[in-house]
Amino acid sequence: MFNTVVLIGNLTRNPELKYLPSGKVVGNFGIATNRNYGEDKQETFFGEITIWGKMAEVCHEYLRKGSKILVEGRLTTEQFEYHGEKRQKTRIIAENIRFLDRKKESAGDEMAPEKITEPEPF
Repeated sequence: MFNTVVLIGNLTRNPELKYLPSGKVVGNFGIATNRNYGEDKQETFFGEITIWGKMAEVCHEYLRKGSKILVEGRLTTEQFEYHGEKRQKTRIIAENIRFLDRKKESAGDEMAPEKITEPEPF
């Protein structure tokens, strides 16, 4: 079986971090990506991204709402109940992230890394 997804889009909110009791760190943020088709037609996909470990910490430090990124990962589906109703949500587990915004040019500004790869084992 093959479960891989590659998306280029913009963050819909700043990355959030959580530290689990086990000591692992997990981050979450949303992404919006557009697809143009036909004449003057466009659709937008909104997805939820989960990132682990050092990758989560670096994304939390350098990315902000509107940042352009490329995400490589895999799809997973979560099932939950909301007000007694069963629901499910598809999520992308990031394995690779590339920062696509231009690096800052002024002196003294920290530059974000171009590529981060450190997936956590599942």
